[in-house]
Amino acid sequence: MPTYRQVQENQSSSHGGTFLAACVIASTLAMPPANAGMAGTFLQQDAIAIAAVECEYEADRIISRIMNLTHAESLRDEGEVPPPQIVVDRLVQLIRDAAGATLAMPHAQVSSFYGEVNVTWRIGDRIIKLAAFPDRPTLLQTGSILMQAGSFRAEPNPSPQRIADEINSLLPANDPEEQVSPG
Repeated sequence: MPTYRQVQENQSSSHGGTFLAACVIASTLAMPPANAGMAGTFLQQDAIAIAAVECEYEADRIISRIMNLTHAESLRDEGEVPPPQIVVDRLVQLIRDAAGATLAMPHAQVSSFYGEVNVTWRIGDRIIKLAAFPDRPTLLQTGSILMQAGSFRAEPNPSPQRIADEINSLLPANDPEEQVSPG
């Protein structure tokens, strides 16, 4: 079975390749439920492919907001310089790569502060913040707004997989035994 990266690299454009790679890998990973027929298998594959597309779509929206910080003066404070391209490029690559390993990509707030760019995900009381700086390592900060400020953890130079793991930990558990069956 090809990896996500192999499928993506074999496509004609990186954006289209990302989309197609997510769909191909998602459909090859779909396993039929124990007592389901072919219709159940196809529905499950469709659901996985749709989730992969939605994940890429939200990642693209986050990336678009990051890019807007470099071009739209109205998004920055007066006198604030846009983030350096190296900061933008680093975050774009991390977001794109992490999206390939997440179960879903939640909406994120994007902000800048004098060259620093922050991407913040919040679900309930939990927060994940990815902060990129022009002159320091990128930080992944995690914590809860219910705890003291000092309770947040910071990890320098996180891998895309580490970011994806933290994002996945924000998502509600999908336990099939907790789902209510119709009828």
